Amino acid sequence: MSEPIFHITDRESWERALQEEVYVAPSLFSEGFIHCSAREQVTRVADALYAERDRLLLLEIDPGELDAEVHWEGEEERFPHVYGAIPLDAVGRVAPLERDASGRFAFPPELA
Repeated sequence: MSEPIFHITDRESWERALQEEVYVAPSLFSEGFIHCSAREQVTRVADALYAERDRLLLLEIDPGELDAEVHWEGEEERFPHVYGAIPLDAVGRVAPLERDASGRFAFPPELA
């Protein structure tokens, strides 16, 4: 397995992906890629962008199993962007993304 990248999603989107056998985020249509993070970026991204959301999941993705290209992009900080749909075979593990006692998101121990 290549060094994994991670994608934050909601349970409903993941359940739809299980039925359709492929994961597609809305950003693929609006921006042309699916936003992902490196392991060390996950909790910071979750706290910044999903502070008001619950029922989130973290997908662990093997870039080596993707048909789509992955580009690390960004001006101040580089993030992995997947330029296509994510086949379920590329998703190694899925875990709930929950908050710790301080109210901040914590990286799921089962994915550490």
